[in-house]
Amino acid sequence: MRKILTGIALLAAVACAPRLGSVPIVDPNSAATFVIIHLGGSSDQVRTLILNGQAVAALPAGSYTEIPVQPGPHRLGVGCPVVGGLAWAAHEQMVLADPRTTYYFSISGPTRQPRLQALPAEEAAALLQATYRTTGEPVN
Repeated sequence: MRKILTGIALLAAVACAPRLGSVPIVDPNSAATFVIIHLGGSSDQVRTLILNGQAVAALPAGSYTEIPVQPGPHRLGVGCPVVGGLAWAAHEQMVLADPRTTYYFSISGPTRQPRLQALPAEEAAALLQATYRTTGEPVN
């Protein structure tokens, strides 16, 4: 019985996990850049990065990624499965991106309450030294 319940929970987690889409191609001469840093926790704590309603990257704890975006308004967020993969928790915010500007964000918070927070460049520089860059591809 335990194996059956474990199998059902695993299937539910896979079904609930969002499929990662691709970030739209942008003009590098005018693009803004979002740098997202996933702080602390164990490396198996993966958070999903959401851009304009689309899951675009999977970030393990201790990593960061860079996403070029067109100038203008964007909805940036972070999400993760909760309750054994049966539900989804997310935190999103609007960001107005100026051309050729870099914006820094950190992902933190407990599993059930992921948080995305803007960071000053100086604080982000120190955090980038303590993390590794990832493309944000799904972690298998």
